[in-house]
Amino acid sequence: METVQEIVVLGGGRQAVRHLACYGKLREELGIGIAAVVDPAEDRRANCRAVLAAAGFDADSSRLVADLEHLDGTLDLDSTVVDVVVPTRLHYSLAAAASQMGARHLIVEKPLAHSLEEAFRFLDLSGTVHVLENYLFSAVTATMLECLESLGSRPFFMRTEFSKDRRPDSSKGRGTSPGYVPHVFTVEMPHQVAVANRMLGSVGHVVDAWDEDMVLPDGTLAGHGEGAIVLMHEGGVTSCHFSSLNGFRHRGATHRTATVYCTDGARVRGRFASTPDLRAGVEVFRNDRRIASHDLTDDSLTRALGGSLEAFRRRQPGPNDVHFGIEVLRIIDRGFQLAAEAR
Repeated sequence: METVQEIVVLGGGRQAVRHLACYGKLREELGIGIAAVVDPAEDRRANCRAVLAAAGFDADSSRLVADLEHLDGTLDLDSTVVDVVVPTRLHYSLAAAASQMGARHLIVEKPLAHSLEEAFRFLDLSGTVHVLENYLFSAVTATMLECLESLGSRPFFMRTEFSKDRRPDSSKGRGTSPGYVPHVFTVEMPHQVAVANRMLGSVGHVVDAWDEDMVLPDGTLAGHGEGAIVLMHEGGVTSCHFSSLNGFRHRGATHRTATVYCTDGARVRGRFASTPDLRAGVEVFRNDRRIASHDLTDDSLTRALGGSLEAFRRRQPGPNDVHFGIEVLRIIDRGFQLAAEAR
């Protein structure tokens, strides 16, 4: 297929490499190419070149440069998609720089911004901004909704648990910078809030929240250990979202589930992929007896990137637009306030 959409990836770290691998899966189906990868570190750029080749791209035709200025005047950003895959504190500054250079279609990793105040600044950028929230596009989320619709059941409560052992990365300073440590609410919680909004509708208000520090052998990271947020949705349904970056003590290193409880005794439980084989599943119970089970392959990151590319190409809105990103941060910001009050 002739290439119809060129992509510039800003960032060359671990998550950017995952994006490049996903674009490789979409390369023929959507007819895309990687115009450039931008990262200041030479070793990361070299790694990205190898990943591009492994993903089926012509690595020699993709420009690998240290900063955006190297693309100025040499690449028409107006006709490309710019994928911002850098630490959250850099999201707005790099998105704004790309926009000033003519970029009209931007994908920004979740959460949208470093703060709610900064998130609102995205509204002033030219063009369309999508927040990369892969769980909105997850096969698990879609199947859970299908099961609830088939049952005809009315939810009254939802619980999510998204946890992983981040201690090895955190002890090495991943994601941190002088004066900044990512909060537990900014790592997995945006995924959880997105899933809850998709299944239960918009959040009316944040009911409660708490957080705890991560304790490492060489110190403590404030608010980085574990926490929870309780939400009341506009339809009157409550949801509770727990996350631990200390590792989920009685489960594997990574654990992501969502369970919806219904007034008629039905319960729908989704298990999101957390292993390289992308195995996932949905189970349906009624009065504690399992009545259905669905085994799934859930490549949600590829689905999410493909969804944004298709929406840009068709000039259609997506469920993950800038207003969605701002709403998630509004909820997270209120959670910060309530957690601070509870300490």
